[in-house]
Amino acid sequence: MQHTGTGGKLTYTLAQSPSLGTLSLHLLLIMKVSYFYLLGLLVSSGQALMQVTISLSKVEISVGQSKYFTCTVIGEADNIDWFNPQGEKIISGQRVVVQREGIRSWLTIYKANVDDAGIYRCQATDSKGHAQEATVVLEIYQKLTFEDVPSPQEFKRGENAEVLCLVSSSPAPMVRWLNNREDVTDIDDRRFAMLPNNNLQIKNISKRDEGIYRCEGRVEVRGEIDFRDISVIVNVPPEILAQQRSFNATADRLEDITLFCRATGSPKPYITWHRNGKLVEENEKYDLREDNTELTVKNIISTDSGLYVCRATNKAGFTEKQSFLQVFDVPSSPYGLRVIELSQTYAKVFFNKPDSHGGVPIHHYQMDFKEVSSEIWKVVRSHGTQTIIVLGNLDANTTYEVKVAAVNGKGKGEYSKTEIFQTLPVREPSPPSIHGQPGGGKSFKLSITKQDDGGAPILNYVVKYRSKDKEDQWLEKKFLGNKDYIILDHLQWNVGYEVHIIATNRLGHSEPTVFEFLMPPKPNIIADTLFSGLGVGAVIGLAVAALLLVLVVTDVSCFFIRQCGLLMCITRRICGKKSGSSGKSKELEEGKAAYLKLLLKEENGKEALSAEAIEIKISNDIIQTTESDSKA
Repeated sequence: MQHTGTGGKLTYTLAQSPSLGTLSLHLLLIMKVSYFYLLGLLVSSGQALMQVTISLSKVEISVGQSKYFTCTVIGEADNIDWFNPQGEKIISGQRVVVQREGIRSWLTIYKANVDDAGIYRCQATDSKGHAQEATVVLEIYQKLTFEDVPSPQEFKRGENAEVLCLVSSSPAPMVRWLNNREDVTDIDDRRFAMLPNNNLQIKNISKRDEGIYRCEGRVEVRGEIDFRDISVIVNVPPEILAQQRSFNATADRLEDITLFCRATGSPKPYITWHRNGKLVEENEKYDLREDNTELTVKNIISTDSGLYVCRATNKAGFTEKQSFLQVFDVPSSPYGLRVIELSQTYAKVFFNKPDSHGGVPIHHYQMDFKEVSSEIWKVVRSHGTQTIIVLGNLDANTTYEVKVAAVNGKGKGEYSKTEIFQTLPVREPSPPSIHGQPGGGKSFKLSITKQDDGGAPILNYVVKYRSKDKEDQWLEKKFLGNKDYIILDHLQWNVGYEVHIIATNRLGHSEPTVFEFLMPPKPNIIADTLFSGLGVGAVIGLAVAALLLVLVVTDVSCFFIRQCGLLMCITRRICGKKSGSSGKSKELEEGKAAYLKLLLKEENGKEALSAEAIEIKISNDIIQTTESDSKA
């Protein structure tokens, strides 16, 4: 190797070495000489040489670990900076911190995560802007990590359960589920399956699926393994066992009654009682025993009647059942008592039904009334459960007080508030109400309906009447006030009449009631004579008898003249056929005799026809028939 220098330049000439070893030695020598030559040039030119090194060139840590790196600079460096894998200058923060002290700078990464992986650069810069740098490779892997794996995990019976196990690593772990040291996915039960997110699904989970399930993760490249044991609990919704649905008690007898409510479920249900939407708590009225499964209602009164709700609750849900407590009691008092109609002698009183019938249907209402000045109460019962009662036989212009109570199978309830009223003073009566109908013969019947008598008895009725067609004088009659009808006699046929009727009491008389009517036409005397004594049935009977008689006469005539008809048919069946005129004449004689005997019988004790009349008619018929036969 030759070395020549011209104009500050060095020239090396590599001579051919006799062997390969000699060549390697020469190359190494050339590199060293070149290094020192360059260093000399830099020094001679006034520029210092910087050397940057990092303590580690490649580092591997797991997620969550912390690590720091040291960057050392040889030479005059004004700035030492760190750059992240994205090429951004690192500025100190909470988790990534940069510190410098002299020729050293430290980069610290706390709780590293996967995103922190990459190539980090330490760059030194001198005053002239010349820079030197060194790099370090940071590799981050994630160890097996179980995040938020709750235990126990609870599910409701019958639902599709998903047992959670969030496990992660890099590379991704292999996960399997074990129960009683057996891989559940290998069990011959299709209800078990591992989902893509590594959770365990149990379809239609039941109480027998309860137990400890192990979620196991493995990273084979590192031989890493870890697990979590998870307790699986299956909750069963509460169910209330059969219980009595209704209870009966009687009020105001210091009775106690106990309601029962027992339930099953997992976990054990908690029992509460409710009434009218409010929680029943133990106090002087209610006693709760046996974990609230028994509720005793003490000193029963009517207001204790109603629904009591038993509610069983656990983590899986709740259920309710109702029990009805029927408390029998007398009814509460009616209210709103008032007089709705009043006269001198009666009062019509209305009231509202009581709010409570006491659990037993109301039979009737009892109304008590008396004069204010009297101590004796009189009692009136209602018609069934009607809420209007009429008080009669009252004295006019008198003050009364009245009260009412409801009565059921348990007895009479409390009375309503007392109402006071005064009857009207005595006055003239109101006009009576009249309607009429024809009587027998020349008479007419007037029916009288008494109206308000004015507080005093009706003494009599004064009746005035006359014909409308003729300007006759008024005829007047008086009848006692206790009569409910009047008969006017000796009237004219087919004549209209006008009637005025006045009611009279001790204070005077009423306004007249005007009534008009028309007498019927004169009846048919013959028809009346024949049938006046007979009823409709008798007349119909006579008509039917006459019709039958006509039919019999016709049939007999046909028998004798034409040898036909019903009678002829009967005779032939009984006597047989006979030929010749002698036979025919004999039949005629026998038939004639039989027919005469039949017609001479009496009907209802009266002779229908005379024998002579019948004989003449038949003889004429026979003669006519004989003549016609001879001509033929």
